[in-house]
Amino acid sequence: MKPIKKVRLSDGVVAAIKETIAADGFKPGDKFYSENELTKKLQVSRSSIREALRILEVTGQVTVS
Repeated sequence: MKPIKKVRLSDGVVAAIKETIAADGFKPGDKFYSENELTKKLQVSRSSIREALRILEVTGQVTVS
């Protein structure tokens, strides 16, 4: 038997946000969806959205202001 690998929800949210950026044609400097809009679109908690946005910001993929 293989051990079950734990996957953080925020990792899935990071992937979903990246897909949304590409699919909706966002470019650098464009205003992105709010936390509330992302919560509704992705059906996850705001804390998961915030954590994912922090991950993306630290890796230089988005700028949060």
